Amino acid sequence: ILTELPGPQEVQLTPGQRHAFDRLAPTFRGETPGARAALTGYAGTGKTFLTARLIELALAIPGALGVRDERGKWEELPTVVIATPTHKAARQLERALATYGLDQVKGVTLHSALGLRPVREEGAETFQPDLRATPLIGDRTALVVLDETSMVSAGLAAQLQDAMPSGAALVAIGDPAQLQPVA
Repeated sequence: ILTELPGPQEVQLTPGQRHAFDRLAPTFRGETPGARAALTGYAGTGKTFLTARLIELALAIPGALGVRDERGKWEELPTVVIATPTHKAARQLERALATYGLDQVKGVTLHSALGLRPVREEGAETFQPDLRATPLIGDRTALVVLDETSMVSAGLAAQLQDAMPSGAALVAIGDPAQLQPVA
């Protein structure tokens, strides 16, 4: 199926990709406040490509990327938060999005987005409030996109759910074949 999507080129989508795009597009445009959705698929099914196309839609949400000063401090928090469980996953997502022309989109770790810091004690990792951090998820948040969801522990997922404002949408992206977190 040849379908025109936002962006400079026409692309081919499989019927499954087209269905996923059509179902998720309203959430990424900010039209479904408080929505909870998932984009799942195995490696090679086009999750990253669809995520890039959907994030293009989200960039039209007012204040999507926020505003930083010349030192990188937040002057206005973003309304769209792109998060992953690890720094490595965030950098990988940024590289992938840049190949689709979205080099202005920056990913953050989920714990950073929540204003938490990891604390490791006796082989266990927990997340505690970081008084020096600025949580990105708050009253202005319209959409949170969480990539590599299978790597997020139940405890961190609960903290995300608690932090989500009632009007913010959450889209979880992941591969059902990936290993689940240990704790």
